[in-house]
Amino acid sequence: MFTKYFKSRSWTNPVLAITAVSASLRFIGIFHWIPFFGDQAWFLDSAVHALMSGTLPLLGITSSITWLHQGPFWTYIIIPGLGLTRFSFLSLGLFTAALSVFEVPLAYLLGSRLKNRRTGLIFAVIMGGYYFSVIHSRLAYHTSLIPLFFILFLNLLLSRHDFLSGLFLGFLYQLHLLTFIYWPFVIFHSRRTSKFHLSQFVIGFIIGILPFIISGPVQTSGIFVWLISRLFSGFGSVGFISEAYLVVFLAPAALAVSYIFPPLPRKAFGALIVVFFLVNFWYLIKTDYQTSVSKFGLPFPIKQQIAKDILVNSATFAPRISTSGPGSQFATTVLPYKYLLWRLIDSGQTPSGTASGFIVNEQNGRLTVLE
Repeated sequence: MFTKYFKSRSWTNPVLAITAVSASLRFIGIFHWIPFFGDQAWFLDSAVHALMSGTLPLLGITSSITWLHQGPFWTYIIIPGLGLTRFSFLSLGLFTAALSVFEVPLAYLLGSRLKNRRTGLIFAVIMGGYYFSVIHSRLAYHTSLIPLFFILFLNLLLSRHDFLSGLFLGFLYQLHLLTFIYWPFVIFHSRRTSKFHLSQFVIGFIIGILPFIISGPVQTSGIFVWLISRLFSGFGSVGFISEAYLVVFLAPAALAVSYIFPPLPRKAFGALIVVFFLVNFWYLIKTDYQTSVSKFGLPFPIKQQIAKDILVNSATFAPRISTSGPGSQFATTVLPYKYLLWRLIDSGQTPSGTASGFIVNEQNGRLTVLE
């Protein structure tokens, strides 16, 4: 069914080249420039607890609306990988980066089906090379899969795989509550075709959000209650512009840009693609893949070394750890150190010091030992 969009060599070769370059961008320096922040560690703790207890959680991390949670789908996704790699965090970065490579051919397919092959190529270029897309594809976080699942959802919807499209839309709602903004795509599609099977779609969607349904109506539909209340009280106290929200808008915005992009001569079009990749690659290298302390905190390699230093200087398997500097106001900021310390102990290493408490400076990585 899809081969007609790839059968022309004049289009297949650029798609393969763009996919290869996009993959390279995702894996360059990934072990050195990968963040490890508190919310990531929260999901790791959730997955480890599920593995140890044999009980799957019904909720994910607390959302910005503190009485609502994101879904546990990301926890479910990472459980097998953690089990196979002895709880390696780096394996999750490789996993999400590898999965995100599929965004490129799938974006080309979606754009081609909606308009034409050139639209598909532009969509593939943006998803594959735009620095924001690259950075979030390797975060190993619950939002990392959103662009891929959005593109999959729409491709399945257009292919009349109604059950699967509903299932992936449900998964998207678990990954982030704000993905309800994708739901109008279903209404628009159902009005354009008489072959849409609503019952199959609804069954798939219900299965996709089943943990929310089991948790109760507050979690399932609380986001809409919150929105209605905000319509009357205003949104002034809510910070809508955040990284997670922007990831939700990333693929739809890229699709809209590719859809309205003006036609260009073939050589100019090809040159623009090359320049686009070069500029984004330059920015990624210049900013160390945006791994600044103010953005994501200390990167993984530094935190791993700090965890080793804590164990060497600790007199106990459970030392007191606190943080100072950027992000220290959040309870989750200390979780990466606790997770890395637990993993070192699980691998057979033991404490060999005399201290019982430690303070980590999140600005410069300095470790203060408390005797």
